[in-house]
Amino acid sequence: MSDIVESIKSVLDGPIDYKSQKFTEQLSYKVLIVGAVISSLAGFAVQDIRTLLAFSAITVLITLAIVVPPYPGYNNQKIEWYTPTIVN
Repeated sequence: MSDIVESIKSVLDGPIDYKSQKFTEQLSYKVLIVGAVISSLAGFAVQDIRTLLAFSAITVLITLAIVVPPYPGYNNQKIEWYTPTIVN
């Protein structure tokens, strides 16, 4: 079982820079808010809670597909760390 988890982790775990972290966080909020509004309107229009839940689930899956994979564009602006110098 741990081999399966490790293989999934190796595919999904990747480096991401700070600016891209901020961008993906804002993007996920926006997608989830728009999806919640659309889900609510669709559920209200049809008068069915299952429609609302289905649209909500689709919204979460779309958000995960956009945000979770380590796309190469998420690592374009790497932070350059400076080596410390000892001053006597």
